[in-house]
Amino acid sequence: PSTTFVNQSPARRRPNADTSGIQSKRVGGAIHPIEGYEIMKLIARIFTVATLAALVALVAAPAATARPGNGQGNNGHGNARTYSVTVTNVTEGQILTPPVFAAHNRSADVFDVGQPASFGVKEIAENGNLAPLADALTGVKGVRDSGIGGGADGPLFAGDSRTFSIETNRTARLLSTVQMVVCTNDGITGIDSTPLPVKLGETVTVYTVAYDAGTEINTNSLDDFVPPCSGFETGTGTSNPALAEGGVITMHPGGTGDIAELWPFDASSAVASYTITRTN
Repeated sequence: PSTTFVNQSPARRRPNADTSGIQSKRVGGAIHPIEGYEIMKLIARIFTVATLAALVALVAAPAATARPGNGQGNNGHGNARTYSVTVTNVTEGQILTPPVFAAHNRSADVFDVGQPASFGVKEIAENGNLAPLADALTGVKGVRDSGIGGGADGPLFAGDSRTFSIETNRTARLLSTVQMVVCTNDGITGIDSTPLPVKLGETVTVYTVAYDAGTEINTNSLDDFVPPCSGFETGTGTSNPALAEGGVITMHPGGTGDIAELWPFDASSAVASYTITRTN
């Protein structure tokens, strides 16, 4: 059996939930056909071999492996559950980092629309730096498994997919992820507290839209994107204090300027899909 979520309501929140860890919204949206030929022409024009290597280095990390989190293993009761997760970039021209993920219960939270981004989410949104959030999640109460999904394979170009595994138990049955919409000032996407499939072989598919992290002003200029988006001619790999926004996470307004010309995506439609299957 399979289920496709076309709308996501916010998960139940606790006022004092630890926010160093997770967030996103499950949202519906029509998938635009991927214009593969045009995208390849675009990549060929913008990216040199050295540029591609740098983007891989920016987001590459060892693929996440299932591991106990915070002592919440199956404790010999046989309730361990393993899932296969496939994330796909469904944009027409944007690039996504691999996702930072967490399998958790309702006491944990990674990001909330309408709330400020944590430092870990900010680092992903502005710089494609996955390590701070991945590291923070290992210490969050209620997180059973966490890591970087498929990070060793580098960024996801339009149409690319990555598959990774997670291991959790029946007390931590929610999945959250965060990944950067790379050629933006501070764009992210991901899922927030999606219920994991219960039955063996059951599949759930979730589509996610783009969010603005509210941490950097949207200049929509290559000068303020990570260097791989600009072919190393301009760009920055670190946060610019002069562009600090101090806002909250909102729906992404979409791209103008260099984004619209070189790295298009439809802010009203999905930018990624997640297919989650229980495998044991």
